[in-house]
Amino acid sequence: MDWEIYVQAGAALAAVLLLLLALSFLFRKTQPGMVARGKSRRLQLVEVLALDPQRRLVLLRRDNAEHLVLTGPQGDVVVEAGIAVATPQAAPLERDVPVARREVRPVPRAEPRVEPRVEPRAEARLEPRLDRPDRSEG
Repeated sequence: MDWEIYVQAGAALAAVLLLLLALSFLFRKTQPGMVARGKSRRLQLVEVLALDPQRRLVLLRRDNAEHLVLTGPQGDVVVEAGIAVATPQAAPLERDVPVARREVRPVPRAEPRVEPRVEPRAEARLEPRLDRPDRSEG
């Protein structure tokens, strides 16, 4: 009888997981603007700068051109369109860069400084002097 409860709980868990999987699949298919995936995407959000709580500058890239757009409550304005994108040059590989060989010498270690110990002077000790009478009597 106990195993029937475990089977029912497992079946309910599997049904819920399948339902979540189906909903996520439908959400991805119906979400606007998410048609192309991977390398076939042509539109890219490069940078966003908040000017104030209501206005933003948005830099968009489409193919090999960038567009600067100002968004705000009064509407959207294209500030600059067709900005050419410079293709970044590939950095040279490590094996292509000549490496200067130089001798590595160990740094000499400094000897630790030892401060000489100074004995306190006899007058500086705070011991009561017995040759004076105590002035509190009297």
